[in-house]
Amino acid sequence: MKAPNEPLDRNTVEQAHSYSVHPDINANYFLLSNGREFALYQTGSLDQPALAWAFADLEQNIFSLHNVVGPEAVRKRAAVLAVDPAKPLGKGVASTVTIIGGEVIFEEHATNTPLVPRHMIEDLRLPVTGAFVRRADDGRLHAFVKTASASPMMGPIGDMAGAQDEYDFFCADEYLSADPEKPSIFQNLYEKRVAPGMSIGVQKGPPIGVQKGPL
Repeated sequence: MKAPNEPLDRNTVEQAHSYSVHPDINANYFLLSNGREFALYQTGSLDQPALAWAFADLEQNIFSLHNVVGPEAVRKRAAVLAVDPAKPLGKGVASTVTIIGGEVIFEEHATNTPLVPRHMIEDLRLPVTGAFVRRADDGRLHAFVKTASASPMMGPIGDMAGAQDEYDFFCADEYLSADPEKPSIFQNLYEKRVAPGMSIGVQKGPPIGVQKGPL
């Protein structure tokens, strides 16, 4: 902090920089101010400030400042810089990655029960609402995927069958493929059994008795 009549010149920047790089401090950013002007510098870049504003413009710049040195920004930067000693998922890929979009498509469906006809399942598309890929304890690649609920689309049949909103997919490849022509294949096996004689209500029809067998 400087007096109001002192400029934020190069000498001031270098002086503040010498403090920020001290081993006991080791700051990523340092802020200069004379009460009238403010300048935020990244410690390794002194040619120009990362952000600069006048006192009168503080309100217009407060969100930009928060995005650089706010708690959430600091946590994200720390996560990026953290050492990842675990086995990577592939070349240039960390040991855990987050899937931020996409959809689950039910392309083909086969069953031995008439309760869930093919036309109800095939081409069903559910948006992904959360997912990650990492290694399972046995070393296989493990993709955990959360989707929008399928129950509203399948009605009481979906509730009876235990329609899933979360899926665990596994891949036996050691590393994720970088070849779009030969992608890594993740598979999921899900089995649901219902008790013999169980009845459910179906729209526009009487209750249906469930025969013994897998669904």
